[in-house]
Amino acid sequence: MKPARQISRALLRKVRKVLRDRRGIAATEFALLVPALLVVFVGVTEVGQAIEINRKVTLTVRTVTDLVTQYAALSPSDMTNLLNASAQVIAPYPSSNLTITVSEVSTDSNGNATVTWSSSVNGTALATGQKVTLPSSIDQPNISVIFGQVQYAYTPVLGDGIIGTKTLSDQIYMNPRLCTQIAYGSSITTSTLTSNCASTSSSSSSSSSSSSSGSSSSGSSSSGSSSSGSSSSGSGSSGSGSSGSSCSYTGWWAFLCSSGW
Repeated sequence: MKPARQISRALLRKVRKVLRDRRGIAATEFALLVPALLVVFVGVTEVGQAIEINRKVTLTVRTVTDLVTQYAALSPSDMTNLLNASAQVIAPYPSSNLTITVSEVSTDSNGNATVTWSSSVNGTALATGQKVTLPSSIDQPNISVIFGQVQYAYTPVLGDGIIGTKTLSDQIYMNPRLCTQIAYGSSITTSTLTSNCASTSSSSSSSSSSSSSGSSSSGSSSSGSSSSGSSSSGSGSSGSGSSGSSCSYTGWWAFLCSSGW
């Protein structure tokens, strides 16, 4: 019995020693916390990146819509160049995931809004005549607005299989600066001159006519009155025209140059 009792006492001492040993407890706790810490780190990184891309989506839609409103007429090829130029705002994120659509929406005397023309890059343009619901704050009869839409297909670097691809989007409405309606089509030549508008804005027309009546002595003065009429409408077309004529760039760089960028 004595050897058996000694063996049991020795085992108890070993067990008590193991229970009192605190070596390696930090490593054990770290191993337990690492998975949770990795999840938090990845989550913060992905959410932060999504917020940054969403901010750039908003900047992109504001940029492209504002650029379009500065023209009196646009050809399809120049519109495509303008859309591609605006897509660079999303950098350093890939623009291949970006869809930009710009449309002109007009209302009739009853306030029914339909698409007059539309253009898109990496997406499908809105159909001409398609009905659009305008916000109540701008829903008025006999008006035209430029409708910009941007979507970005955001795919997380990690966790793609968990949440999948999410679409970040934004849209905005802006009034044309030079015209009531902007001319657009295959037979249209790109221009910032109000004489090439599909429909001249009432403010520009009234300002131009009043200036013309005040200076009818020579052709040069009537030319100046036309420029002042454009400026009074808030477009600054005379500045755009002069800077545009001095630009030697081609492609979409010419748009940014002529727009004062």
